[in-house]
Amino acid sequence: MPASLANYLAPEQILVGLEGRDKWEVMRKMFDSLTRSPQFRDQSGISPEDAWEALVQRERNQPTGIGDGVAFPHARLKGYRGLGVCLAILAKPVDFESIDGKPARFICMMLAAEERPALALKFYSKMGELLTDEATRKLMVEAPDGEAIYNYIKEKRIVLETSLLARDVMRKPILSVHPDTPLREVAHLMMRHRVEAAPVVDSDGRIVAEITCDHLFQYGIPEFFTQLQSVAFVSKFDPFEKYFADESKSVARDVMSSEFAALPEDSTMLEIVFALTVQKHPKVYVVRDGRCVGIIDRTTVLDRIFNF
Repeated sequence: MPASLANYLAPEQILVGLEGRDKWEVMRKMFDSLTRSPQFRDQSGISPEDAWEALVQRERNQPTGIGDGVAFPHARLKGYRGLGVCLAILAKPVDFESIDGKPARFICMMLAAEERPALALKFYSKMGELLTDEATRKLMVEAPDGEAIYNYIKEKRIVLETSLLARDVMRKPILSVHPDTPLREVAHLMMRHRVEAAPVVDSDGRIVAEITCDHLFQYGIPEFFTQLQSVAFVSKFDPFEKYFADESKSVARDVMSSEFAALPEDSTMLEIVFALTVQKHPKVYVVRDGRCVGIIDRTTVLDRIFNF
């Protein structure tokens, strides 16, 4: 039977109103609390010094603020058994160099096995969902102590999946366009958000197509060009002439494609990797009732899996 999220928590490891001048002071206080837990004391061959150094090194290499006021400082340790967790709700947010530039107030520290990080990834996914829920955040900020938060999480009966699924690794979608969005605006939005592909949605928010940088680059280029091995003999051709000539009246539907990868939330990692590598889709759109609820691309997999 799959484990519950609450199985890896304890009231003593939930710190309410924690204060810290910066993320390093916050992390140190959380780490000291974590190392006092029975779960950490049962680890053989894992010294507190080595564990702290691994946490610091991971944070320096790649800050763990994920945005929306949430951060997940963590480390993978060779020979670590199970999952060590400490959750903190800060009195005041501190800078965790989050991807959205906002300080973090909800911090979850994890120590996991280097050899088998899947458990930590599943916990990370479910705890991330919980910490971005507005009702939960309000309760946590107003909670009198860790036991109140622990009981709340326990009552929710949040189950960790037995295998990694699309919902465990997806990122929130940050951009979508309508079929009638002008191409000039599409290009500006994709540049501003630094994305190579974006979902095209209808008036009900259902994904109907995809628009990519390739679609924009290829706009106006003759079809036979795709069969050429070299363009030396047509070096005078301006590949963007048609784009600039038509940009004022062209819209997303003029270049968008109905061939895109949309998978449900319970899709497996094998299905995701197959779509990204074998089928060579730039993104996988995770859908619920036809609406895009998450996005997975190669960098997402690198960040969530390989760099965890």
